[in-house]
Amino acid sequence: MKIYKEKRSLVGDMSYTVKIDAANKRGGKKYLKQINADNARWVLDKDAIEKSSRLDGYYAIQTSEKKVDPRTILSKHHDLWKIEESLDNEEQS
Repeated sequence: MKIYKEKRSLVGDMSYTVKIDAANKRGGKKYLKQINADNARWVLDKDAIEKSSRLDGYYAIQTSEKKVDPRTILSKHHDLWKIEESLDNEEQS
């Protein structure tokens, strides 16, 4: 029940009419579902919250490299901040 209370804070005041479609259903909006198309009434989508909570604590990285050891991929990914930082410094110069 704790997760529902946390997600409810993302909803806020939904008494006004809002159009939410696939293109902008991100962030807290992905936990909403429309129950009445006529007056755009929205409620928390408990199934979406439950599905999302199953992945809490996991760190997913997608790669096309199938023959590389996962630890090597993670190691390279963790080093990306060094490249990003050097690019930021170069842009500021």
